[in-house]
Amino acid sequence: MDKGAIKTFAIEARKILMKSAETQAGFYGVTKDGCADPIQKGAGFEVYRTIAGTENRIYGNDINRRRKLKEAVENQGFDQVIEETAYTWFNRLIAIRFMEVNGYLPTRTRVLSSETGSNTPDLVAQYMDVDLGMADEEIEKVARAIKDNRYDDAFALLFIKQCNALNELLPKLFEKTDDYMELLLKLSYTSDGVVRLLLTSIPETIFSVESDGKIEIIGWLYQYYISEKHNQVLNAIGKKAIGKEDLPAATQIFTPDWVVNYMVDNSLGKYIAEHRMDFDIDEVKYLTDKNTVFIENRELTDIKFFDPCMGSGHILLYAFDLLIRAYRQAGYRDREAVEQILTHNLYGLDIDRRAFQLAYFSLMMKARSYDRGFFRHPVDPHVFEIVESNSLSNRHIKILTSGTTDEVRESLVDLVKESRDAKDIGSLISPKFNLANVNQFLNEYDLSGQISIETYGLDRTIAHLKSIVNYMELLFTKYEVVVTNPPYHNKYDDVLKQFIFERYKDYSGDLFSVFMIRNFGFLSKDGYAGFMTPNVWMFIRTYEKLREFIIDNKGICSLIQFSKGAFFKEATVDICSFVLTNANMDIGNYYRLENFKGDMEVQRLYFEKALYDRTSYHYIANKEEFKKIESWPISYWLSTDTRSIFCECMQLKEATNIKNGIQTGCNDKFLRYWYEVSQSDIGFELTCAEDIITSGKKWFPYNKGGEFRRWYGNNYFVVYMKDAGKEIKEYSSNYRLRDPNLYFKKSITWSDITSGGFSGRFSEGGFLFDVQGSSAFPNEEILLYILGFLNSNISQELLQVLNPTLHTQIGDLGRLPILIDKEKKSVIDDIVRSCILLAKDNWNDKEISWSYTGCPLLKANIYSASLAQTVRNYMKLQQERKEKLDLLESQIDKEFLQVYKLAVENISAIDNTNLFIDQEEMIVKQLLSYLVGVLMGRFNCEMCNDMKRKKIVVIRDEANVSQITNDLVDMLERIFGKDQLDENLEYIAKVFNLKNKSGREAINNYFLTKFYTDHLKMYQKKPIYWLFDSGKQNGFKCLMYMHKYNKDTVGRVRSDYLREVQDALESALKNVDYTIANSTSAVDKAAATKKREKYIKQLNETRTYFQALSHVALQRIEIDLDDGVKTNYAKFQGIEIVDENGKKQKIDLLAKI
Repeated sequence: MDKGAIKTFAIEARKILMKSAETQAGFYGVTKDGCADPIQKGAGFEVYRTIAGTENRIYGNDINRRRKLKEAVENQGFDQVIEETAYTWFNRLIAIRFMEVNGYLPTRTRVLSSETGSNTPDLVAQYMDVDLGMADEEIEKVARAIKDNRYDDAFALLFIKQCNALNELLPKLFEKTDDYMELLLKLSYTSDGVVRLLLTSIPETIFSVESDGKIEIIGWLYQYYISEKHNQVLNAIGKKAIGKEDLPAATQIFTPDWVVNYMVDNSLGKYIAEHRMDFDIDEVKYLTDKNTVFIENRELTDIKFFDPCMGSGHILLYAFDLLIRAYRQAGYRDREAVEQILTHNLYGLDIDRRAFQLAYFSLMMKARSYDRGFFRHPVDPHVFEIVESNSLSNRHIKILTSGTTDEVRESLVDLVKESRDAKDIGSLISPKFNLANVNQFLNEYDLSGQISIETYGLDRTIAHLKSIVNYMELLFTKYEVVVTNPPYHNKYDDVLKQFIFERYKDYSGDLFSVFMIRNFGFLSKDGYAGFMTPNVWMFIRTYEKLREFIIDNKGICSLIQFSKGAFFKEATVDICSFVLTNANMDIGNYYRLENFKGDMEVQRLYFEKALYDRTSYHYIANKEEFKKIESWPISYWLSTDTRSIFCECMQLKEATNIKNGIQTGCNDKFLRYWYEVSQSDIGFELTCAEDIITSGKKWFPYNKGGEFRRWYGNNYFVVYMKDAGKEIKEYSSNYRLRDPNLYFKKSITWSDITSGGFSGRFSEGGFLFDVQGSSAFPNEEILLYILGFLNSNISQELLQVLNPTLHTQIGDLGRLPILIDKEKKSVIDDIVRSCILLAKDNWNDKEISWSYTGCPLLKANIYSASLAQTVRNYMKLQQERKEKLDLLESQIDKEFLQVYKLAVENISAIDNTNLFIDQEEMIVKQLLSYLVGVLMGRFNCEMCNDMKRKKIVVIRDEANVSQITNDLVDMLERIFGKDQLDENLEYIAKVFNLKNKSGREAINNYFLTKFYTDHLKMYQKKPIYWLFDSGKQNGFKCLMYMHKYNKDTVGRVRSDYLREVQDALESALKNVDYTIANSTSAVDKAAATKKREKYIKQLNETRTYFQALSHVALQRIEIDLDDGVKTNYAKFQGIEIVDENGKKQKIDLLAKI
C-alpha cells in the first residue's frame, strides 16, 4: 500500500473540498464575516451579493437550503460548517470509489470512473440506463446540461442522486442530502479537482479487495485527511486545554495492522481458544501463549467484542476476520457467520462523527466481502456515534417526564444528565440508571393528539433521545473482550477534568490511563483487554496507582515494549502494546524491542522472530517480582542480581542533595545567552549567595540543561539576579528562588530532556541552576564518584527501570541504587577527572564558550602553514579525544560492573561522535567565523594585531569587490603565509565543493549565502553579528558586531557603506551599458545584458532600503544589551515606508532570524 500517495491525496482533498465549500458559500452571501441579507426578494426568488461582487438569484428549494445553511452557520460557526461539509463529501467520495472498484454498487455502474478507461464516468455516459429514482424533470436537467456541454453540472446532479439512492443501503453514511450541503458541493471530473486527484493519485488496486487491496484503506484515508488539522491543533494548543471540538483531530492515531493483529489475537483469539474445542489455535498468528488451555465451552454468539474508541473501525475489522475463521471452524457458512458477527459479536463507539461513519461503512463492506448477497439482507452493525443531550429542549424533557412514573422520570433525567457533554467524556461515561425503562418508554410514547406550539419538534427530541439510548446500551453491556487504541492526552478542558477527578482521580495522569481502568469495567470476570498506549504507565510515578491496581488485582498476559522513536511517524510518543486479563494472573510474556532501532515494520520483524525462535529479548516474568522495587515499575527484563541491587543498596537521594532549581516566572525576561549581554555585567566565579549583592553584577552563570553532553559543557546561560532577584520577585508570583545555600556550589548538573540518555556534567562552581538544569550536590569527597556512576551505562540501564522517557525527573534519579565502594573510589575518581578534562578542552574549543581563547587550529600542536594539513591535524586530535573518551567510559562501566557484582551484560555504549567535530567543512567554517570575530575586534590574533578592526564589514556578490572577502584573504595570508595562500584558497574551494570557483569566490559565496545561517545555528538564533540585508537581490549586505553598536550605527551604514555600494553599482551599470553599446562580441553583449538586469534590480532594491535606513537613522535608536537580541533586533524590523507610487510597505533592515 503506497501510503505516501494516500497521504498526499487525503491532505490535498481536504484543502480542495474546504476551499470549494467556502467559495460556494460565498455565492449565497455566507462568509466568515456572517450571513448577508438578500439584496432583493420577490415571489419565489431571492438575490444575494456574491463574494465576487456579482448577483446570484436563487429559487425554490435553493432558498430553503440557503436558510438551513444560515441556521447551521449561526448554530455551529462558519468554520465548523465548512469542515463538516468537506468531510461529509470526502467520506462519500471514497466510499463510492471503494464500492465502484469492487463492484458493490447496486447499479453496477461506475460513478467516478469508467470501466473502459474513458475520461467520462460511466454514470454520465449511461445515465439513461441507470435507475437512481430520478424524476423526469431531473433526467431532462441532466440531458440539457450534457447538451450544453456542462458535463460537470450533469455529473454533480447525478452524484447527489447516487448518494441519495445509497441512503437505503447505507443510511448512516449516505444520509439524505436535500439540505445546505448540496449548495456547497462543486465537483468536477473534467478539470483538476478532487475527483481527478482521487483517480490519478491512488492506484485502483489499493481499493480492490481482489487485487490485495484492503478495506483498511478507508481508515488510512481518514487518518491522513485529518492529519493536517491534527498538527494545527497540537501546534496551536501548546499548554492549553484541548476542547471537545478538537479532541478527535488531536488524538486520532491509526494503529499499525500487525499491532492490531497482536492485540486481537491475544485477547479475542485467546478467549475463543479457551472456550471452543473446535478452534484451531494455529489460525491465530500472533498468539504468544501457544499452550492456551481449554476452560469451558461457550457459544460463539455469546462472545462480545468492544472497541470504545473505534476510530474508523480498524480493530473491529480484524476482529471480524478472526471471528469468520472461528465460525467457519464451527460449521457456519459465511453468510450465516456474517449475520451472527454483526448481530452478536462486534460493538464500537466513537465521539467523532466522521470516524463513526467510516467504521460503519468499513464493517458493511467487510460483510459484503464475505457475503455477496449481504446487501439483499443487510444487518446494521452495533457501532454508534456518541451524541450529546446539550441541544435538547428542556421544555420537551419536561413534557416527556410529566405524567409518568417516578422511576422512569428519574431514569430519563439521568439519561439526559449523563449524556450532557458526552463528546468530552466519550466512552468513559459509566451510567447507573435503568436504561430498559427509558427505552421502553420512548418506544411506546404516543405522539398523536399532541400537535401544539409546545410540542413542536417533540418527535425530533424523541429521535435524539433514542440515538442516545442506542449508544448507552453499549456502555451498560459486559464484554468478553475489549480492545482499543485510546486517546493520548492530558490537556483536559474543564468538563473532562472535573469528570476524571471525580471518578478516576488516582488514574488521571492521562486519558489513556483512565481508559485502562474504565475498560476493566466493561469486561466480564474472565475477559481480556488489549491496548496500545504510551509506555510511561509502566514506569513513572504518575501511574503508580494504576500499576498497583493491575499488579494486585489483574494480570498482564503479554506485552511488547517498542524501541524509542519507533512510532514517531505517527505520533511523537514511545509506545507499548499489551493484553490484560480481568482475572488475577501472575505470569506473562514480555517482548523488549528496545535495542532494535527502526520503525514499526522493523519492530514487527523482531517480534515475529521472538514468537518462533528462542531470543534474548523474550521474557517470561512473574508480576509479583515487580513489587520488589519501589513504585512497582513493570521491570520484566531484570535479572535476579540486578533486581536485588534496588532492594539492597541505598538510594541516591540518601547520599546527596538532589534539587530542582530556580524558576524565574518569565525566562524571556530574566534569561539570556551569555554572549547577548555585556560580559562586564556577568558575575563569574562567585562562591555564595551573598556574593550576588557584594559583586554588584546583574547576570550570573546558570545551568539550564541543553543538548546531550556528558562530563562538562552546555555553559550557555546567565540569569538576571541583580539585588538577589528583586525584579524576579516583583514581576511574577510564579517564581521559585530555591535553596540559596546551594548557589554557586560545585555540583553535578544534567538536562531535563535529552534524546541520548542521561548526561551528567561537572559544574565547577560559580553557577546558579534552573528547574530544567536540575543539580545534585554531593559532598566534594564523593562528587566525582557519583558523576562517574550517573554517566555509566549501568546507571542508564537502572534508570530505564524507573523512567525510560526523555525526561529525567529528580525523583527518579533519587531512587537510583548507589553503592560506594571505597576501594574502587580513587580509581574511578581519576578516570572521571580525565573525562572531565577531555570534555572541557573540547567545549572550550567552541566559539560559544566564554573560556574560548582562540581558534584551536592556531595552537602550536595543530598549526601548519598548509591549511589542509592544519585541518587534518585537528581532525586527528578530535579522533584521539573521542577514542580516549570512549576508552575511559568503558573503563568506568567495567569498574561499576565490579562494584555492583554484575556479569557483563548487553549494555550499549553511548555514541560520542557528535561531540567531536571532525568534518573538514565544519572546521573551516569555524576558522572563518573566528576570523570575522578578529576582524570585528571581538577576538585577538597575534598574527593580525596590526590590522585595523572594523565595526561594519560589507559583503558584495562579486568577490573582487567584496570587503569581507578581501579582509579574510588578507588574514589567511598573514596567518598561514603568502607562499601557501593560493594552495589554501584552493583547499577552501574544494572543502566547500565549489569546483568551478576560486578560493576567493568560494569564501565570498559562503558569506553571501550560508554564513549567517550557520551563525544563527551556532548562536541559537541569538546572533551577535547582525546582517543588514536589503533583500533577495543581494543589493547590499553588511555585518555589524552587536556589542559595538551605538545610536549612530545605522546612519553610518547608510551614509558610509550603502551609498558607496550604490555608487559602485551605478558605475558598474555604466560599464555594462558601454559594453552593450560598443562590443562586437555577442557573448560579451549577452553577459553584459544579464549583468545589467541584475544591477538594475539591485539598485532598485537598495533605493527602497535606503529609504528605510534613513527613517531609522534619524531616530538614532539605542539598544540595551540586557534586553537581549530578540527585543533589540525587533527594533530594526518591519519599518514602514511609502514608495514613489504612494504604496505603503514594510522593510526589514536585518536578515530574518
